[in-house]
Amino acid sequence: MNKIELNVTVVLERDDGGYHAYCPVFKGLHSCGATKAAALRNVKDALKAYLVSLIKHHEPIPCCRIIKESELPVKKENLINTTIPIPAFA
Repeated sequence: MNKIELNVTVVLERDDGGYHAYCPVFKGLHSCGATKAAALRNVKDALKAYLVSLIKHHEPIPCCRIIKESELPVKKENLINTTIPIPAFA
C-alpha cells in the first residue's frame, strides 16, 4: 500500500490524571491518554482519521500554516515532531 508521510508537531501537556495531546496546525484536533506514549498514539490515530477524511472528500490539507514556537503557549520540551503515515488514495 502506498503511504503519504506527514511530519507534524504535537504538543503534549500534563492533564488531570494523564496527558493532553494536540496538533497546533490542525485546529480542533485533540486527544488524551494515561501516559505520554498513549496520548501520542491516540493523537496520531485521530490525525490519521482526520487526514483520510480530508483526502477522501478532496479537501485541502492545512499543513502549510506556519506556527512560530514563540506563538505557542507551551514549553519547548512539550513539543514532539512525529511522522504520521496515512494511506495514499488514487
